[in-house]
Amino acid sequence: MSREDNIKILQASWVLPISSPPIANGVVILEQDKIKAVVGPEQFAEQYPQLSRASATNDHDATILLPGLINLHTHLDYSNLYLFDTDSEFFIWINKLIKSAWQWNEDDFRNSALSGARQIALSGTTCVADSSYTGNAAWALAQTGLRGVVGLELFGIDEDEAENAWQNWLTKYKNFLANACAKLQKDIAEKRILITCAPHTPYTVCPSLWQKALAWTQANGATLLAHIAESQEECQWIAKGNHKVDAFLASVLPKGQAEKVEKQSWRHQGLTPVAHLYKHGLLSENTLAAHMVHATDADLSLVAQQKTKVAHCPRSNSRLRNGIAPLNKMLDCRISLGLGTDSLASSDDLNILNEARFAWNLHRAINPSFSPSAEDEIYFLTLGAAQTLNLADKIGSLEAGKLADIALFKLCHPEEGEARRRTSHFTEEPYDQLLFGQNQLQDLYVAGEKIVCNGLLQSRSDQPLAADSVQNLVCG
Repeated sequence: MSREDNIKILQASWVLPISSPPIANGVVILEQDKIKAVVGPEQFAEQYPQLSRASATNDHDATILLPGLINLHTHLDYSNLYLFDTDSEFFIWINKLIKSAWQWNEDDFRNSALSGARQIALSGTTCVADSSYTGNAAWALAQTGLRGVVGLELFGIDEDEAENAWQNWLTKYKNFLANACAKLQKDIAEKRILITCAPHTPYTVCPSLWQKALAWTQANGATLLAHIAESQEECQWIAKGNHKVDAFLASVLPKGQAEKVEKQSWRHQGLTPVAHLYKHGLLSENTLAAHMVHATDADLSLVAQQKTKVAHCPRSNSRLRNGIAPLNKMLDCRISLGLGTDSLASSDDLNILNEARFAWNLHRAINPSFSPSAEDEIYFLTLGAAQTLNLADKIGSLEAGKLADIALFKLCHPEEGEARRRTSHFTEEPYDQLLFGQNQLQDLYVAGEKIVCNGLLQSRSDQPLAADSVQNLVCG
């Protein structure tokens, strides 16, 4: 890489623009925070001779450069609850999660969210969609230099109290903005971090309160984040009732609220969570639904019709015994989707490439005719994911005029002899190498700002952090 005034030159053995075919020995030219050009070596020499002569001639063998990856569902607040419970079924697990987090103070949440944000960056992810109870996920993204859509979670099951619950959320939102640190305020002003509303689930948010959240996000051009059809218990509770959900609500609702659950007329209508939301006019184009494990064929038709987006989280679904989402049917319905890791409390790590590997192997195992390729999968981690967040005009592909959110991965050779053989394959199948090979993040840019350099996190305020030390952050 070389610099001439405000120009950066990035070169790699493969450049994957996503919106166009791969470029061998490609060059990406950055000007300030945006991409100026994406060209092959011949074009670079012909069209930019001065830059070509000035650029470094470093060895770029076995490197892949592509748009920064996008993780569509996280809870960075809970990153320090890694491995706190790997055995329990969903409603036992979530009860333990809440009780553990209730013991934390503000610093605990901040340290936890910052740990997660750092791991996100070191995995090659530049943008995150996060549902945050405290809002500290947004603070952590700003500290790390990442991009994100952060939803402040919303709860309230009582229709009679919906207006009060909504006003309380608006107060929380306004206070959050007013008390944000200077870095976060700057990122919000520049739309690097977007703050939105995240109604938690259909069993913790009544329809009239959800409607207020939907109207607010639509009026503000924001994406609404929610968990939908994650568990069988949720589906049963909405349709006819479920004692596990009742017990959970009784344990987390304020005193006196649990008794009001049975009085809610919007329950027990024999509907799925998706059909329930549709009935109340709550499925929308600006909604990003995490999980959708138990979506029926009819549900998927409704989701496709309403252009609702989906975040697929297979490792969390598996860990919490919730099942396997109908990904193949979602693709058949042409539903806009991407992948999310969920939180470290329910997943092995926050590496979205690892999530993608698991997803593709899982769905091939249960459906041998599952046909999407590695190239398709990387699309869902980049441009496809950007489309779900209505950010495809800014990020998700390497195109002139788009923001310079970029990841550079280096091929890790286990040994010299094997390296020669694998490099030969690498020259033919860069998407396979990225998804299924052994790679390590080398550099990461967000809006042209270098967040990771040679595998070290360049925090905006802290000392550089090596990729191999990230586990200490989780367990320490």
